[in-house]
Amino acid sequence: MRPAPWRSYLVGEIELRVQGPGASRFVRLCTDSRVPVARLRWDGDALRLKLPPGELRRARRLARLAGVRVRLEDRRGLPFFIQGLRARLGTVVGCLLAALALQGLTAVVWLVEVRGAVRLPQEAILSAARAAGLRPGRLRWGLDLNAVERRMLLALDELSWVGVELKGVVATVEVVEKDPPPPPPPPAYPLELVAACDGIVHTVLVFRGQALVHPGQVVSEGQVLIRPPPPLPGRPPHAAGLVRARVWYTGEAAVPLVGRQDRMTGRVHLRRSVRIAGRVIVLSGRRVPFELYESCRHVLRVGWRNVNLPVEFLTDAFFELERKHRHLSPDEAAHLAEGLAREQAVTLVPAQARILSSRVERTDLAGEVRVSVAVEVLEDIGLPRQAVESP
Repeated sequence: MRPAPWRSYLVGEIELRVQGPGASRFVRLCTDSRVPVARLRWDGDALRLKLPPGELRRARRLARLAGVRVRLEDRRGLPFFIQGLRARLGTVVGCLLAALALQGLTAVVWLVEVRGAVRLPQEAILSAARAAGLRPGRLRWGLDLNAVERRMLLALDELSWVGVELKGVVATVEVVEKDPPPPPPPPAYPLELVAACDGIVHTVLVFRGQALVHPGQVVSEGQVLIRPPPPLPGRPPHAAGLVRARVWYTGEAAVPLVGRQDRMTGRVHLRRSVRIAGRVIVLSGRRVPFELYESCRHVLRVGWRNVNLPVEFLTDAFFELERKHRHLSPDEAAHLAEGLAREQAVTLVPAQARILSSRVERTDLAGEVRVSVAVEVLEDIGLPRQAVESP
């Protein structure tokens, strides 16, 4: 009886070539000895047959009794396939490692592309995507695309729609920008230029209208700088010009001579937990061994695209802090206070202004040093405003 194909593959089978005048007697001996032979066929003057691998030794003994020659022609089945793999163990291990490496590489987002951006810079969109959690090197299976789309829409007011699609290791961000608002119509009343802040006029350049100030004059906030010209038929008159003035911005800071400072020691404690349906189960690291520390949390949500499971993996990192008291000399405190005050003053300076000079004033008090920094800049102080009086 011929065994089932799947059983022949699992057990294995060999093909023998029997040659000699006693081939028929050899088959009868195999049948009498219950050696399962199958698929007998003549190949010229030789007989070919198949039998299980474990019966090869008995078949050779019966061949000697029948006076025939037996030669092994072929071997098939799972046992011989495994035997071949053992002989090529290095190749098999290499293929498995390559498959694992390929699987690991394809589980990570390697490239983020932007489509549909016309006016908005692509770098702004990529920055918003990174802030929302979509960046090169991020695992695909832990990425919530719906959350990324919502966060990007909240971060960029210029977008009306955001769609994120993953194809292999490439994430494509498609955006639709809002239509730009129409430019505001020109005002129907005449405009004059007034001073936006106090200062000393440095340069006056009139394009349209009449200047009411001159270089070297001290002006105060709201003072008229350029009066609008007489009205022309069909359009209201507007004053236009450039008035640069020297303006001062001041910053103040105080630094105590004795203070405390916290710095990290380098020791970190990790607490891993899982949140299931709002309930948090701590897996490891329940007790924090530090008295003073800072902490941060990383949340890994389980889900894919529109399917979000109520399971989150939480990793809390606790960084140990070491508190020390510092003692500063008056000069060291003054140096730190000057840097803080200068930074405060510079943040008030407009981007188009040019810094001319700075003045530092230091005051030593009981237990602290106070420093004031005045920054002198040259900037355009002209501000359009509805003319109070007609020219």
